[in-house]
Amino acid sequence: MKEQSLDNLWLAQMLFDLGAVQFGNFTVSESAVSSPVFVNPKVLISNPTALRVASKLMQQEISLAQSLRRPRVHPFGVVAGVPVGGLLLASAYSLETNIPL
Repeated sequence: MKEQSLDNLWLAQMLFDLGAVQFGNFTVSESAVSSPVFVNPKVLISNPTALRVASKLMQQEISLAQSLRRPRVHPFGVVAGVPVGGLLLASAYSLETNIPL
């Protein structure tokens, strides 16, 4: 698999192929708005390449947001994730960037 093919579209297709993209009527919490689409990040654990690509894409997006003339993201020294799906992504990002979890 070529490195240039591992981009946002590749990850979106992989999430769909892994069954992470679900359609229906979803409400994540009582205060949240209903959504017809739910993306379950927990399925990434079954595909190390997809998890690695997700963490690299997060790192690229955060670096870009921090490098703007008016940064949209402030520098940070620790990473946190909401259990369970968010913790998985936070762990992968932490490993990718060497920022403590």
